[in-house]
Amino acid sequence: MTGLVVDSGGFEMLVDDDRVGTRRLLLADDVAVLEALSARYVRAVQARSDHEVFVDLGRELFAWLDGDQGALHTLLERAAVPLVFEVAGPRSPSAAGWALLRAPFELLARPEGGGFLAADGLLRFAVVRRLGPAGPRPELGGFRLGVAFMASAPRGQRELDFEAEEAAILAAVGDARIDLLVEDTGDPEQLGQRLAESGGMPVVHVSCHGHNRWVVRAGAPGQPVLMMEDDTGGDRPTTATDLVPLLGTARGWCSSRRA
Repeated sequence: MTGLVVDSGGFEMLVDDDRVGTRRLLLADDVAVLEALSARYVRAVQARSDHEVFVDLGRELFAWLDGDQGALHTLLERAAVPLVFEVAGPRSPSAAGWALLRAPFELLARPEGGGFLAADGLLRFAVVRRLGPAGPRPELGGFRLGVAFMASAPRGQRELDFEAEEAAILAAVGDARIDLLVEDTGDPEQLGQRLAESGGMPVVHVSCHGHNRWVVRAGAPGQPVLMMEDDTGGDRPTTATDLVPLLGTARGWCSSRRA
């Protein structure tokens, strides 16, 4: 893997499974920096801030991750392209681990006037987060890539530009090289029905808002949920346990990072 391996008290940076630099501890000051960056990102999204606000956040995160050893610069020099930057943590991360996992790595931007890594057409930078050990990756079939796309926007939530996201998927792969199934209800159960009717899709892309600590039952600890839609367009807080069985044979799914 290429990216970060997070444990209870620190992390290592890897390029093709080779360590870059030394293991770094996540001290109280580091956790404070990461939590502040995440909070500023949320406020910037909610305020619909200018482009430069997000670039500045990305440069700050780049500088923190680069550290005294220039580790991120080294990773970028050594990593193959396209660069899939994986942030892997234990199945039950510590508070410090969560602070790192939740950092807005999608915003990483080069220092000294540089732009977003994700905007570099040659680098093709993408971020993946994972909890627990990686399982075997099934081989893709020999046919066109099949992608199911659904945006959920319950009443009262900030509206998403899901048409732009759909267009971005087609622009990235070309409409002649993809079978795109669009489910416009925002309802995870109806998404599951569409996937079953189609025989399953290799990739499911879900765009929606989320909540880190939603209280599903009174007295129970909060847990992460996606704010999806019920059959009348209202909120349907959906946990991973709720969603995964509905995906059938899908090899993966991603959710746009939203406040």
